[in-house]
Amino acid sequence: NKAEKTPFCSSQVVFLLRVMSLQAQAEKLESNLEIKDRKYRLKSYKKCFIGSDAVKTIIQLKIALNEEAAIEFGNTLIHNNLIEHVIKEHLFKNKKLFYRFTKNYYDTKLKLNANDVDDESNEIQDSVDDQHKKKDVFQEYYDDQKDPFYD
Repeated sequence: NKAEKTPFCSSQVVFLLRVMSLQAQAEKLESNLEIKDRKYRLKSYKKCFIGSDAVKTIIQLKIALNEEAAIEFGNTLIHNNLIEHVIKEHLFKNKKLFYRFTKNYYDTKLKLNANDVDDESNEIQDSVDDQHKKKDVFQEYYDDQKDPFYD
């Protein structure tokens, strides 16, 4: 009897996939929110969005099905350091409170995009290498052929 092999699935891999999925959802949210500089009581807050607008957008994007789930998703973003209340006094709420995407969010986004560019560059280089190999094979074949007109 052979021991059954179980598929490899470490908790770190599961965690990484969950974080990557959360980052992707956060990027989807960011691209659909009105992020701009805002004022409240003569104080300016840079590059922020409104919690109640985010709740509507989260539901419209089908990231969550209802208000309660949208608020839970927003708080998940806060707990994973992807968004924050502008003065860090509130969890995520369906209110006219200001939130912003964090430095951690933008750093992760930059790293993932850099990896995508690296992947695309590698694919292009592989394609060029393949074309060179095909050319070399063709050249060898051509060189081996005797041209009856020039013999």
